[in-house]
Order: sequence, then structure tokens, then C-alpha cells
Amino acid sequence: MATVQTSRYNRSITLEEQKLYDHLLYWIELESPSEMILRFQTLFINGVGYPDFEIAQALKKVVNSNLAVEDYRYVLNRCCHILINRWQSSRTQSQMAVPALMKLFETPPHTSISAIHSPAVRRLHHLTKQFVETEQYLTLRRLAQVLTEAAESQAGHRPLGTLIRRYPYLYEHCLLGEESTQEQKVTVHQIQAVRQRQFEIDLSQYVTYQVRRSQQIHLPNALKSQRIIPPVANPTLLTEQALSQAIHHYVGKVEGSRTHKDIALNFLTQVGPASSIRSFKDDLYQYITASVDPEYGNRKFNNQLYYHLQNSLPDGSQQRLNDFILIRTCNHLL
Repeated sequence: MATVQTSRYNRSITLEEQKLYDHLLYWIELESPSEMILRFQTLFINGVGYPDFEIAQALKKVVNSNLAVEDYRYVLNRCCHILINRWQSSRTQSQMAVPALMKLFETPPHTSISAIHSPAVRRLHHLTKQFVETEQYLTLRRLAQVLTEAAESQAGHRPLGTLIRRYPYLYEHCLLGEESTQEQKVTVHQIQAVRQRQFEIDLSQYVTYQVRRSQQIHLPNALKSQRIIPPVANPTLLTEQALSQAIHHYVGKVEGSRTHKDIALNFLTQVGPASSIRSFKDDLYQYITASVDPEYGNRKFNNQLYYHLQNSLPDGSQQRLNDFILIRTCNHLL
């Protein structure tokens, strides 16, 4: 197959792949999410009955390529992101189609008995099953979870992974990998900015509400009845008391006139690019344990933290620190 050179993933994009991408980019502008999901299912999941013969043949060539075992995951991942990027940028509820798109990979393909015997169809189904085991698919599932506005009344009983959407500060580390495309990065950063801003607004409104409530307590009863304060929901999963304690702890002064943010920024300034990975891990250990209650830390926590840090990136201790290593080390701790 003819190819177009690209630096992405240090591999080439074939002309057949580009046909698939252009095809989806064309139809995503014309069809509803439900129509696009059906189109995607027919082409990539079922592998039979697709109305556009040229596109079906392009996919067949991609699937039958000698490099498909390694490269098809990138193709399918980008095809998914073409749909997700368009839906995410929409101001309608179309972004809620993302979880439905991911569910296609959990659904057995709708294929006739005769079609199952086709080598190309069997290979497509096999490659799709392999895709479900990849980091690309896991990242897509996390992204779908972030975009899902499902009720969270039972959040305390749900796996931690299903709560990622509540923590936009972790999106970059949980939803992107070393092989993420520029399109994926833009999408995740856009979602992160929107969610982070909304959380800040919700938290600010809630804190204002609590302050007004506390002020109202000291008012005469006659004035209380005249000042009705509309309730504001707690935007976190913490109790009212726990959230109040957390706000006072992290916003208040902890070392003289310095806040936690001041201390963190000072730490980042000290561990600049001249530091080695080993010295960074030592400094990070000191930084974390300094804020841990000594009685608690001396039991197990300090030792466990030390060995955990030492075992992360053990082969590169003499290398110089960079942003990637810093983020990777911190993400490893999480």
C-alpha cells in the first residue's frame, strides 16, 4: 500500500487509512450521533454490509496489512477520536454519545454465519478484540467516563476509576499517554479547562453560601425570616464538615505566613532541571513527609513512601530531571 510519511508514533499513515479518516470527517458533519454510531458499528465492529464499497475495501486493505497487528490499534483509536472530538466540541448533548460508542466494543458483532467464514471479517474481529486490551482503549474508556453525566448518588460504592470525571486536575495524566496525538491532547485539555472552571465556580458558590449561613446564625429571628438564602449543593464527595476542614487546611497558613501552595511552588523552584532524578526523589520524599504527622509517618508510611519512590525509574537515577520524568514520578505515586 502507498503511504504518506508522518512523525506520529514514528510510523506511516497509508492512503487507505487516510481514506477512512476523511470518510468519517465528512459524515460526522452531516449525521446525528446515533447515525454515526450505527455507521461505525457496521464498518468497524460488524465488518459486513457497509454501503460504501470503496471505504469497505480500504478498511479491508488496512486489516490485511502485514503491519495490522501492531498498527491497527492506532487506526481504530484515531477513528474513535474523530467522532469524539466532534461530539465533544458540540454544545448539544451529542457528547453523551461517547459512552455509547465505547459500548460497541463490548457488543458481539452482528454478522451472518456465512460472513464469519470470511478471512477478512475474522481478522477484523480478532484485531478489534486485541484493541480492547490496549492502553489506547483504556484511555478512551476513561474519557467516556469523564464525559458521562450519570447520577452519582452511590458514588461511595463505585470503583475509583469511575470517579475520574470529578478530578479534572488528573485528566492529563489519566487520559493521555506517551503516544497520544495532538488532537487527543487538545480535546482533553479543552475538557479539563471546562470542568476545572466549573468546579471552581461551584466550590466558590458553595463556600459563599456557607459563609452567608454562618453570618445569618447571629441575626435576630425577625431578620432571619426576611433573608432567605437559596441552598447550594456541595460539589464534592466530602461531608460538609470534612470539606470545611479541608478548605481551612489547604487555604490557610501552615508555616508562618505560607500556604500549601506557597510551599509547593517553592519546592518546584528548588528542584529545577539541574537536579538528578535521584536527588529529586530524595527532595520529594522530604517534601511529602514534612507535612505528615510524625506518629503516623513513623509507623509504615514513611518507609513505604521511600521504597516506592526509589523503585520508580530505578535505572535513570543519574539522569537530569525534566517535565516528563517529574510528571511520571508523581503520577506513579498517585
